[in-house]
Amino acid sequence: MLHNTQTKISILKLTSGEEIIGTVARSHDNVYTVTKPLMLVQTSQGLHFAPFLAMAKQDADVKIYGVVAEAPPYEEAEANYLSAISGIALPPKSSIIGV
Repeated sequence: MLHNTQTKISILKLTSGEEIIGTVARSHDNVYTVTKPLMLVQTSQGLHFAPFLAMAKQDADVKIYGVVAEAPPYEEAEANYLSAISGIALPPKSSIIGV
C-alpha cells in the first residue's frame, strides 16, 4: 500500500496506453490525485500537450486509476509542462563556460 502526500510533477503511463504529465498531489493504492493533468499527444510536428479531460475545469483535481508506471519527467518536459499550465514561457537553462 503506497501512500504519498508530497506534491511532485510526474509522468504517468495508464493501462489504456495514454501518457499523462501532471502535478501529483496524492497517491494511495494505485489511485493518483493529479492537478492540471495533460496528455502527451504525438502529432506530425512531435509531442504536444492536450487536456486530459477536455470538459473538466482546468484547475480541478482529477482522480486517475489504472497507472502502470510513474516516472519523473526530464527537465525540458517539466519546463514545457510548467509553461503550458502557467502561460509563462520559461527561459532555457544556461550554463557559464570558461569563467
